Amino acid sequence: MPSDNEVLNVITGWSPKRPEKMSQGLEDWWNQTAPGSTHSTLKFDPDGIDDLLLRLKKAFPASPRPSEADFHAGGGIKTVQELADALRPVVSDEAMAPAPAVKKKAAIQKAKPVAKKKPAPPRKVPKKKAVTKKKSTLPRRAPAKSKAKPVKRVSPSSKKRR
Repeated sequence: MPSDNEVLNVITGWSPKRPEKMSQGLEDWWNQTAPGSTHSTLKFDPDGIDDLLLRLKKAFPASPRPSEADFHAGGGIKTVQELADALRPVVSDEAMAPAPAVKKKAAIQKAKPVAKKKPAPPRKVPKKKAVTKKKSTLPRRAPAKSKAKPVKRVSPSSKKRR
């Protein structure tokens, strides 16, 4: 359900200025704000109405939708306030009826003492299992033979003998 302020915000986007009063006529407001605005070449009916309906649909998708006929002669929307009222859902008479009275006995009954809750036991964290490396089922390959010739190692003491 849009507030008056939210409806005024949509109207401000529709016309370049914000109306000062909720009693402002929509067609009069469109014509007053037209000179020098982006909608100066557009007429209120049908262009201004269509633009306003698109903006209302986008801003308030869950609200009741006024039709173009609501803005014409004989329609119910002429002012900003009538537009705001039309965007609010109609409340049925049953919803407006007062709630049934509470029986006195229920109010007089003593309140039962609230039992204290026991603290929850500490959470047990499961231990992590050790991860073991799986052995391969493939046969092992023989180490590759080196093509290099083996190097004889000479110890420092053997060099002295020569």
